[in-house]
Amino acid sequence: VNVKHMQAIRIGLVIVLSAHWVGCIFYFLARLRHFDDSTWLAGFETIVPLYDISTSSVGSEYVLCLYKGFNSLTALGYVGGMPNNAVEMMWAIVVLLIQVYISALILGTLLNYLVRQDPVEEAHKRNQIQVYIS
Repeated sequence: VNVKHMQAIRIGLVIVLSAHWVGCIFYFLARLRHFDDSTWLAGFETIVPLYDISTSSVGSEYVLCLYKGFNSLTALGYVGGMPNNAVEMMWAIVVLLIQVYISALILGTLLNYLVRQDPVEEAHKRNQIQVYIS
């Protein structure tokens, strides 16, 4: 098993699962307020007039949650669905911390691959130096 492939799979799973949980918690916070005008969904419905929370299916709501999760984690800056109350704002702050962690995980892994040396290549170089010296 290639370690680089496992690391890429791990990072991908961290990103997808984080987006899932972030989106679902945002949806849960809106549901606690019965989807009133003080939630991020109210702001989203004004921007996308075809979306209506009262007539949407579970599948479309989950896709919306995933969208909200990925949008929050990648900081695309799309204005629709901004936090509209104090609880959503506190969760948005936690999401920013998660975003910092994921960015550090990705950059640290990439930097590790750039800096880390291949042991087979290093052994070959040492062997070539020994051949040259003798």
